[in-house]
Amino acid sequence: MANPLELLLFSLLDLLKGSIVIAIPLFILIVIGKWLRERIQAKTKWTWLFSALAATFALVWTGILLLYFLPFLLALNESGIGEIPAMFAPSAGDVLASYIFGLVKVSVSAAVVSLVLMPFELIGAFIFEWVMKKRRKANKLVNLFIASYIASVISAAIVLFIIPEAVTGILFFIYFG
Repeated sequence: MANPLELLLFSLLDLLKGSIVIAIPLFILIVIGKWLRERIQAKTKWTWLFSALAATFALVWTGILLLYFLPFLLALNESGIGEIPAMFAPSAGDVLASYIFGLVKVSVSAAVVSLVLMPFELIGAFIFEWVMKKRRKANKLVNLFIASYIASVISAAIVLFIIPEAVTGILFFIYFG
C-alpha cells in the first residue's frame, strides 16, 4: 500500500502536469476574450465586470453552439441508410422550430455557464494583476500565459477536489437541461 504522503505528492504533480493541457486552450480563449472584452467596453462604456460577462457569454455561446449542433451537422453527412420516407419526415416548420428551440437552449445554457465561470475569471484577473506586479518588465503575453497556467491549476484543484460533479453536471445541463 502506498504512503499517503507519496499519494499526495504524485496527485499534486499530476495536477500540475494536467493543468498544462488546460492552460494552452485557456490561454488562447483568454487572448480572444480579452480582445473581445476591450472592444465591448470601448463601444458600450460598460464596467470591467459587465464587459467581461458579455465577452464570456459570447465565447461560451459559440462553444456550446458547436457542442450542441455538431452531432446534428455530422449526421447530415451520413448515407441514406435508414432514410425517413417522405410521408413520415417532419415538415420544414417542425425542423425550423427544433433549431430555434436549440438556439434558445444554447443561449440559456451559455448564460448559466457564463455566470458559473465568473468567479474563476475574477480569480484569473487577480492572478494576472499579481503576476504583472512581480514581472513588470516581462512580455505581457508571457505574463498572461503564466497567469492562465496558475489560474488553471487553482481552477482544476477547485473543480476536481471540491466540486467534482460540476463538469458532468454542466454537460448534462447543456445537452438535457
